[in-house]
Amino acid sequence: MCEVLEGREEHSRQKGQPETFSENREQCGKTSKLGVWKDMARGHGTSFNIDCNVCSCFAGNLVCSTHLCISEHSSEDDCRTFTGLPCNCAEQFVPVCGQNGRTYPSACIARCVGLQDHQFEFGSCISKDPCNPNPCPKNQRCIPKPQVCLTTVDKFGCSQHECLPRQLTCDQARDPVCDTNHLEHSNLCTLYQRGKSLLYKGPCQPFCRAAEPVCGHNGETYSSVCAAYSDRVAVDYLGPCQAVGVLSVSSSVSECAAVKCPSLSATECKPVIPPGACCPLCAGMLRVLFDKEKLDTIAKVNCFLCQVLLKPY
Repeated sequence: MCEVLEGREEHSRQKGQPETFSENREQCGKTSKLGVWKDMARGHGTSFNIDCNVCSCFAGNLVCSTHLCISEHSSEDDCRTFTGLPCNCAEQFVPVCGQNGRTYPSACIARCVGLQDHQFEFGSCISKDPCNPNPCPKNQRCIPKPQVCLTTVDKFGCSQHECLPRQLTCDQARDPVCDTNHLEHSNLCTLYQRGKSLLYKGPCQPFCRAAEPVCGHNGETYSSVCAAYSDRVAVDYLGPCQAVGVLSVSSSVSECAAVKCPSLSATECKPVIPPGACCPLCAGMLRVLFDKEKLDTIAKVNCFLCQVLLKPY
């Protein structure tokens, strides 16, 4: 069972004082009210709302999203300063790259999700070259391998590259990739063997030769629509990323106002705006809450099993 803190708002608190819904909830800075709650038990596997946040009870742990909430009890000052972003961060798009491989719109949001200052650096992750300087031995080639890790980076790491032997010949497996000169290669090994740089995975597309950059829904700027699609990312809008979308209708100001959104692919669809994006998509949206402690436990078990399986007899 999960012990849930639920109730009503009673009085204002001083700004900057953290508010905690449960032991597992991340503490954020400015919110408008302090809750006076009563204990309430929820069963395993249940999902529910606490104010504007979605919560889930799993194996005795309560996990909630970390949005700040505005209600009819909020003061005018709270409503005026409310941004709709996690931890009430300012709507400033100055991206940082976390060691977990994910780009965040700002350092404030990176800190809000739990990253320490030494765990991120300014600039988007896609702009970083994990192979410069070369971390691999001289007899091996460094290959970028971007990934986003959900486990604790300090415990399990989150390498953005892999070191491969410098093969004299590549296999003939057909897995086409396109280089920065818009030349197609049969696979990634062949591309790097020829000293070329990867533009995107998949066959070269003629319409991407003179394409302009696009902003993906993950906050990364891609060189073309093809590059975004090869990364399994939907396009938010044309041009480089320049704004972060708010997560609440309560915020009256948004940098997205300056963004020109592309037309929807189908007029009869019910558009959805992904969290942090500016433009709607013809799509459905599934919200997933995860417990980092349990992910770390699973990763630890997997590491142990790998060591057992690879142990020579």
